Amino acid sequence: MTSTPVRGDGLRALTVRQPWAACIAHGSKRIENRTRPWWWRGWLLIHAGRGTDHQALTDPRVTCTLPRQRPLEFGAVLAIARLTDCHKDQPGQQCSTWADPEAWHLTLTDVTPLEEPIPALGRLGLWRPSPDLTARVLAQLPHLKP
Repeated sequence: MTSTPVRGDGLRALTVRQPWAACIAHGSKRIENRTRPWWWRGWLLIHAGRGTDHQALTDPRVTCTLPRQRPLEFGAVLAIARLTDCHKDQPGQQCSTWADPEAWHLTLTDVTPLEEPIPALGRLGLWRPSPDLTARVLAQLPHLKP
């Protein structure tokens, strides 16, 4: 991760259902699929929602990515990442094995998992974390300057 300053007022959060949130935080998933394009770019908290995509639990990408001994966390911020792009693939080309060909792809870089997940309520869409939640996340990431 770079040591680029993170400003709390520019920080956003994204709630992602499990096991997808864990694949971002602890695995190689760097594309998040969405139904529409996003214009916002910047630092983003990865929040694990309280719901589970049960079908995804048998997806080989998931089973090969997640450590079996690590339980899935729900209703908590798991990581911080930088949203750097949003695109659709060209026909016949796939940017990632995680990319849904019909979806818009949010490109995540500089993903850093938190040492301790931070319980929090999520929301639909892109949301602004509270100052307290932001402070708790940044306290676990001393190399980022608020």
